[in-house]
Amino acid sequence: MSTSTVLQPDNRPRKSPAPAWHTVLLLVLLYGVVFGSKFHAIHLPNVPLPLLYLLEFFIQLLFFLFMLFGIHLNGNEIKDLLGPWPRDSVKLSSAAFWGLCTGCLSIGIAFCIYLLLGRFYRGSEPGIAPRNLAELLLFFATSLTSGFWEEFTFRGYLLRQIYFFNRNLALAVLLQAAFFTLAHGPNQTFAGVTDKMIFSVLMAWITIRCKSLLPAIIAHAFGNAILGLLAFSAR
Repeated sequence: MSTSTVLQPDNRPRKSPAPAWHTVLLLVLLYGVVFGSKFHAIHLPNVPLPLLYLLEFFIQLLFFLFMLFGIHLNGNEIKDLLGPWPRDSVKLSSAAFWGLCTGCLSIGIAFCIYLLLGRFYRGSEPGIAPRNLAELLLFFATSLTSGFWEEFTFRGYLLRQIYFFNRNLALAVLLQAAFFTLAHGPNQTFAGVTDKMIFSVLMAWITIRCKSLLPAIIAHAFGNAILGLLAFSAR
């Protein structure tokens, strides 16, 4: 199997995405930001939303550059984690179709979880919903970058890394889902944890099925954008 092919259920990758120490350090930094940094959006309710969006993008960029450093240490490239790019309009349309369908499915699942189990966060939810047209457009841009970064991190980097070391695809999917859920903060309710776990398993499934991160990136970005649009409409 070529190293440019995203994780497959019947084959172990030839080499890990990055050194093990890099993964440990990445997780320490990530959860240090989530749980301890004053720059987390939940703890900055009075900061203007455009600044929060830009701050989120800047933090994502730093983590992305750090991941690039790690994968290059092992002789990998971005395409080794992203998978092959669609070669023609038919394959691109197929990736977009699967991404949009999966995004719609994730929104439907989240809505059902909300109806059955209630709110996703204790107290007030993170105040990042756009309040005007300019913030909405910036939110859409952030949804795209966030969808790319989170999918590259959890379904690209961590899923492959865990699978490389334990050779158990099911366990790799569950562990990356747990890491993804934990990255969304300590104030989640049971509903929030359930939603994030199911979402991350769904994104892993579509990544493995399509042998590419592109459908998951589209699904993630589309889902974020729709939720932001709904929050904007409800204000």
